Amino acid sequence: MVLLHCQNKRLMAGVDAIALAGGETALSIEYGFAGHWSVGGEASYGFGNFCKGMDPLESSHRQEFSEESFTPLPSNLHKESIYAKYWPTHLMKGPYVLTAISHGNRTGTELIIGAGYILHIWKCLNAYTEYRFIISDPDNPGKGLSAGICLTFGK
Repeated sequence: MVLLHCQNKRLMAGVDAIALAGGETALSIEYGFAGHWSVGGEASYGFGNFCKGMDPLESSHRQEFSEESFTPLPSNLHKESIYAKYWPTHLMKGPYVLTAISHGNRTGTELIIGAGYILHIWKCLNAYTEYRFIISDPDNPGKGLSAGICLTFGK
């Protein structure tokens, strides 16, 4: 009976496109366990720390045009998060609020709150955007905006 009940829930897997552009791979998986609640986890790896800098020729050309270029490096080599989301309208559709705890190898443990929205694109493909706010560090309050693509399975 419990197994049949679990099969009626939703599962979501996603990738953060903004983190990817910033030199970080962030993958998440989430499970909807009740009518308006879901829990999930996210793991990220900062590959930007291993990318070599700008080519000297490109750098000299940029300096000729007074352009400064800098590639943002992720602050953590790896970071793991667990979170819970509340979906006021429908599970894994539309707006949501979240609370999370994360731990990075350089930033340590952070308590996070946030809000976001999932937009259905086609079949099980969705796009999301969210804003996370770090409440445990008053000196660095904002993690900022994230957006990406996710796949949703189930009813």
